[in-house]
Amino acid sequence: MSDIGESDEEQSISMSMSMSYEYAEDDDDQFDDDHANANGDEESLFEPVVTERHTRKGHEIPHAVLSVADITQRQAAAVDHVSGIIGCLPSTAATLLRHFKWNKDRLIDRFYADGDSRAVCASAGVIVDAGKQPRLMQTRPFECPVCYDDEPESTLALECGHRHCQPCYSRYLTIKIAEEGESRRIQCLDAACSLIVDEKTVQLLVEAPVFEKYLVKLWLKKCADDSETANWISANTKECEKCQSTIEKNGGCNHMTCRKCKYEFCWVCMGPWTDHGTQWYNCNRFDEKAGIDARDNQAKSRALLERYLHYFNRYANHELSAKLDKDLSEKIELKMQEMQKTSDMSWIQVQFMKSAKETLLEARNTLKWTYSFAYYLTRSNTTLLFEDNQRDLEMAVEQLSGLLESQFEPAKLSELKQQVIDKSVYVAGRRDVLLSATSKDLADGKMTWNVDDIGNTFSLQSGDIKK
Repeated sequence: MSDIGESDEEQSISMSMSMSYEYAEDDDDQFDDDHANANGDEESLFEPVVTERHTRKGHEIPHAVLSVADITQRQAAAVDHVSGIIGCLPSTAATLLRHFKWNKDRLIDRFYADGDSRAVCASAGVIVDAGKQPRLMQTRPFECPVCYDDEPESTLALECGHRHCQPCYSRYLTIKIAEEGESRRIQCLDAACSLIVDEKTVQLLVEAPVFEKYLVKLWLKKCADDSETANWISANTKECEKCQSTIEKNGGCNHMTCRKCKYEFCWVCMGPWTDHGTQWYNCNRFDEKAGIDARDNQAKSRALLERYLHYFNRYANHELSAKLDKDLSEKIELKMQEMQKTSDMSWIQVQFMKSAKETLLEARNTLKWTYSFAYYLTRSNTTLLFEDNQRDLEMAVEQLSGLLESQFEPAKLSELKQQVIDKSVYVAGRRDVLLSATSKDLADGKMTWNVDDIGNTFSLQSGDIKK
């Protein structure tokens, strides 16, 4: 994290915010130094803090180092503050703040001082008083300005009023998402309009696979915007709960044993491994009680951040585990050769190890994307069943990974073979159950996307669902 000084305060903050967990903007957004607060008269979102009061040398500048969490909390507080004052959605407030380089005082002054708040909003690509739900409607007479169809079955217009036929708008959004990779700043179909298409409109107009790809791009954008260093430390090293020794993950299995104190624990939830495999095993499910109890802006911001980190850490953990499991290929090849030498098994008979490895990798990939998927789901009884299926598959995957990494005894080779085959079949079965049940629940409308949360994902952007 860079130091922040008075002379280059906003430029440094711009660099820090590109890594933020919340409200990260696209790469082409930069600070306009013409608005820098050189005299300190205007309150800034990120005021420099003097942390040391000793006599400074002439070239030294009072500064403070802001962590990602610090920036996240300040952003969330600014969004809530602006949203409450001007009466708009948090997602709209976040877009306005980004347009004004996170200077909330300048935003509020411009919003009320210019006498035309609509012009200020238009420059940022938003409409503050937009409260209508997007809907398709028949309009007669009407000629689409794109395809010139004069009798379209349905049309749609954003708050800007630029109306087009539904097929043209759907095709436009599909191309933007599927081919151009856009996700956060798709503008109105009218070439001269800069109004941003909101998430509910996207969901209304595009096919389910395209909307899922839209969520994927949001998720991957979020992951890419986060601090790489913080993510690496979080995903690759943890402290032992017993002796606080730093431990780095070096295998795909989440069953960890501290070399120093021999404490056995789960790498994902850090709970005792003895609880994993019992009815209390629950490290795949996010506990939202902390979010319900949040009272102030800082607590709400922390709850949002913790919710995102819950899903991201498990997503990243399975991605890491899959990479480590891929490294098993050479080890498994050697094991297969050793099995042939120490038993009467042929090369065909030891292929169960290779087949189990492929089953493991497929299941890891599915599990990885279930956490991105779950992040955008509306909580319901159906999602609890989804998490139960997710948990069952996760437990089976860890057991299969442990079997593949274990040392085999020639005398017990037949027993190991049967265990690996049985567990592989079970993992493949649980994966099919999870995917089939989820697909059916989505088709039946029992699972819905939390579009409001996606809109608020200016505080936590991201996603894609893959099978």
